[in-house]
Amino acid sequence: SSLIQNLRSNAFISNNRISFLSAIAFGKLRLNPTANLLVEHRALQSDFDLIDKQLISYPITDISMNNDIRFTRVNSGLSLDATYNVEKLKLSLSLPVIYRYTNLDNRLVGNNSLNKGKVYSHPRFSARYNPSAEFEITVNTSYSSSIPGLNTLYTGYILQNYRNINRYNDTHLFDSKSINGSIGASYKNVLALFFAGGDISYSHNNSDGIYGQTLNGMLTVTEFMKHSNRGKSVSI
Repeated sequence: SSLIQNLRSNAFISNNRISFLSAIAFGKLRLNPTANLLVEHRALQSDFDLIDKQLISYPITDISMNNDIRFTRVNSGLSLDATYNVEKLKLSLSLPVIYRYTNLDNRLVGNNSLNKGKVYSHPRFSARYNPSAEFEITVNTSYSSSIPGLNTLYTGYILQNYRNINRYNDTHLFDSKSINGSIGASYKNVLALFFAGGDISYSHNNSDGIYGQTLNGMLTVTEFMKHSNRGKSVSI
C-alpha cells in the first residue's frame, strides 16, 4: 500500500503604495511620506488517500490528516522617510507605523478562529560617512516584529518530504521581535587594485513562544509553548 496526499493551496496578495513623485525638500533635508496597504488571503486544503495493491483508493477521514484553513492578513500604515545629505555624510531615517490584522479560520476544528489586530512601529536608521574618496564608514540599525504565517499554523499533517509528515498541535498568533545593528568600514583603491573591509553585527531577538517536536515514526508533531525567550548574537 502507499500513501498519497492531495494538497490545494491558493493565494491572493495585493501590495499597494502611495507616495509623492518627488520628496519634500527643506535645504539638505528631504522628506518622503508614504501610505501602504498589503492584503493577503490564503487557502489551504489537504487530505490523504491510502492506495492498496489493487490501486484502490481509500480516503483517510481522521481530522489530524486533513486541513481546511483560510488565512487573511492586512497591513495598513503610514511611513515618513527622511534623508539628510551633505558632502561626506548621508543620514537616512524611516519611521513606519503599521496596523496589522490577522485572521485564521481553521474549518475542521471547532471554535478555532483566531483574530489579532495590533499597531507596530518598525524604525530603521542608517548613516554613511566618507572621510575620503577611498574610505567609507557605515552604521545601520533597525527594529522589526513578526507573527506566524500559514506555514506554521496548520493542524493537519502535511507531507514535507518523502520521509517526514508534520503538523502543529496548536495555533497561536504570538509576536517575535528583533533588533539588528551593524557598523562597518571599507577601503578601496581602484588604481592599486586594493580592497579591504569589515563589519561588526549585533542581533537581539525576543519571542513570546517556542516550538518543540515529538517524533512517532514518520509522523512529527510540532508543539507550541507560550514562553518568553531571548537570544543575542554578535558576528565579526
